[in-house]
Amino acid sequence: ELCLKGFYWTVDLDCQPCPDGTYCDEDGQAIQTHLPIAPEYWRISRTSVVVHDCPLVGACAGGMNFTHQGDSYCGEGYTGALCAVCGKNYYFNPDTKSCLACGDGVKISITLMIF
Repeated sequence: ELCLKGFYWTVDLDCQPCPDGTYCDEDGQAIQTHLPIAPEYWRISRTSVVVHDCPLVGACAGGMNFTHQGDSYCGEGYTGALCAVCGKNYYFNPDTKSCLACGDGVKISITLMIF
């Protein structure tokens, strides 16, 4: 058994309180390299214990497994640091302050009239 609920097992082999933005609600659940990140939060690396608020509502999905540049913490359509970049085939909608799939939203039709 590693650490009690509310604490995580560090890379230095001791127990520390879980930072805000994480959930450590079971004994032995949390280790620093797989720290459970809550939705709406993000961290930069698998060993970082600095957990940031997500700047865009719904962009950060949270999770336990860190992948390339933290993208595994991002929701669909989001990528990059703090999940604040729209992914491929997504665009930023300033009205909703969210990334939407290309093709969603207003459709523009062009009519060509020849006389």
